[in-house]
Amino acid sequence: MSLTGTPFLCTIVVLSVVALILPLLLWSRTPGPKPLRAAARVLMLLFAQGTAVTLVFVLVNNQNGLYDNWADLVGTGDHVQQAADLGRDGTGGIALKRLPRVAQNFRPADGAGMRSAGGVRVTQLRGGSPA
Repeated sequence: MSLTGTPFLCTIVVLSVVALILPLLLWSRTPGPKPLRAAARVLMLLFAQGTAVTLVFVLVNNQNGLYDNWADLVGTGDHVQQAADLGRDGTGGIALKRLPRVAQNFRPADGAGMRSAGGVRVTQLRGGSPA
């Protein structure tokens, strides 16, 4: 069952409804001694809370696409690569002092409230390899 699929969402919705109705029907009908009844009631409430939280997580995940599949959720997928080691200074061995300086031209930003926000300015950056 897909993590973002409709069958999984429907299953969680049905379980949430069952978990809501279960304590209402069985609360006063739980047999046994007092400690056993208390334990059964606590388990019913935990089941209801667990399904409610799971339903919210599934709805948020489906809306925002946080996790695409089960491997992504539990961390066993291999689509995430380790970041490159850029060294202690974080430059990856590039001598910043030897890079050419590039003059940037800034202009006032367009839009409502840009001047009142402290004079927002924009520029166009162009990439390139150092000589």
